[in-house]
Amino acid sequence: MAILPFLTLLLLFTLKHPQPSQQNNSHHDKDQKRILEEGEEENETKKKKKWKMKSVLKSISELLSDSTIIIFLIASSLRHAAGKILANFISLYFEDQFPGDSNAYSLASLLILTIIGSIGAFLGGFLTDKWEHSNPLSRVDIPILAIISAIPFAVGMFSFPSSFPLSIASFGVYILLIEFWVGPAYSIQQNIFPNHLKGVGFSLFSSTLSFTGSLLLLLFSFFDDISSFSLAICLCLFLVLLNLSSVISFLSLRCTISASTNQDILSRWTGGGLRLGRSGEGFRYGEEDEEESKETTPLIKKTIIKD
Repeated sequence: MAILPFLTLLLLFTLKHPQPSQQNNSHHDKDQKRILEEGEEENETKKKKKWKMKSVLKSISELLSDSTIIIFLIASSLRHAAGKILANFISLYFEDQFPGDSNAYSLASLLILTIIGSIGAFLGGFLTDKWEHSNPLSRVDIPILAIISAIPFAVGMFSFPSSFPLSIASFGVYILLIEFWVGPAYSIQQNIFPNHLKGVGFSLFSSTLSFTGSLLLLLFSFFDDISSFSLAICLCLFLVLLNLSSVISFLSLRCTISASTNQDILSRWTGGGLRLGRSGEGFRYGEEDEEESKETTPLIKKTIIKD
């Protein structure tokens, strides 16, 4: 018993907590460092995703802040939707109305939709380029004139239920005229979006057209099982209404650009060809202000003489 206090003191001053080895310390430090690095990488990834989403939304909002872009998207979507409805349902009408001419319709529709439609699209772009120098807004005027000219033939397709030749001829002329809008529309698309947002603008244009066309096809799908007469009336009404709405939208686009005083919008519209007048109202194409030329010409002469 007398030795017990001495043993207690000895153990108290000699025993120590075991220290971890250097190897264990290094492993522990590495694990801690790896955990911290993974956490930082995860935070950076979240920040990048958040930044990308904000950047996309900011780009879209910047595009949609321009009224000319909004009107152009509406006009193009309506015209595209009319074409999509016709392409999907015109065969039902011809098969029901002219069952004995199914082979003739198949051959005629192939020629109309491929060859005649391609010719119309090419002529629309060709006339736009030819007319653009004298009329900067030819890219809008040609779709307007083409759609208005095509509407009577859209009605004519369904106005001759007993005459296959007249119906198919009206269909061919309608496709030829209506496809004039394609070239000018894609020409507008190339210039209307700002340079730093062209990729987002093209994506927005394509997605808007696809969404609108698919939505109207979904709404029109309940006409599958109706009679050929009712289908003809519905198709005719839809084509006329959608095409007229597209014409009104293109006219609105033309008026908006004509009345615009924003030099950035005008220069983007024609790739720099439009200039604001002295009053700030309207525009001129490829003309310089007379006072500007008078002011700059003497300076040029003086510089040449001095050199």
